[in-house]
Amino acid sequence: MALGPNGFHLSLLGVAAGGGLSVYGWLFEREEASLEKTPLTPAGSLEAGRPAVVTGAASCPAPSTAPVSAKPCAFYRSEVQVLRERRMSRRDYSRSWEVQSQLDVGGFFVADETGKAFVAPAGAKAECLPRTEESREGAGLVDGDTWTQEKRIDIGDRVTVLGTPHTLAELIEHMRSRQGGSTLHPELLEHLLRLQTAGEEFPCFFCDQAPFLFSGEGYEAFKADLESSANAYLSVGLLIFGLSAFVLVASWLGFV
Repeated sequence: MALGPNGFHLSLLGVAAGGGLSVYGWLFEREEASLEKTPLTPAGSLEAGRPAVVTGAASCPAPSTAPVSAKPCAFYRSEVQVLRERRMSRRDYSRSWEVQSQLDVGGFFVADETGKAFVAPAGAKAECLPRTEESREGAGLVDGDTWTQEKRIDIGDRVTVLGTPHTLAELIEHMRSRQGGSTLHPELLEHLLRLQTAGEEFPCFFCDQAPFLFSGEGYEAFKADLESSANAYLSVGLLIFGLSAFVLVASWLGFV
């Protein structure tokens, strides 16, 4: 029995989907490997220019207000999508959600019993931010309806950061530049400037050319979630890829 056009296209779609899931799983594996090979370092022992992982509790002297929950938080990442309707003819039209805006707002100190480090997460890869809320305007059926999602880190949450520490002076220069100036609450930026004027010094993480990611979980939980995600995506992706490829090869050989 020959594989029909629909079956052939479904098999090709399965190969592509399985490959995509496998690549996604591989990316999680890379993050897990990077987390394992980068030394877990107490905040008080961080050195500028030396990649490290630090974990502790998030604190913030000037919280930001999250857009959906209206809760004070150390950091939030928000995304607004708008439903757009396009008509091809009087009867034919298509609807799709388009990203209208994406914002990273806030910053926080991560502290342990040895000291503290400041984190400006804008632009970093975020994983496992468990505090997620969303809102909708409209039923999601009419052009212009919106969907807003926030993911946030609250004060006191456990966090883990992987990156390369910098000095406070380098952070301030980064904040004054285009890349980071608008991502911190103005009162938080003023607080950092006062600390610099007072002569305080502590390691600071921000987005540069080096790998930089953070999680709203403690170190062990973050590591376990990365491993679980990698295994899940790889196993499902390879299964779909293998079955779809088998059907395509069997069809080509005339078995189906």
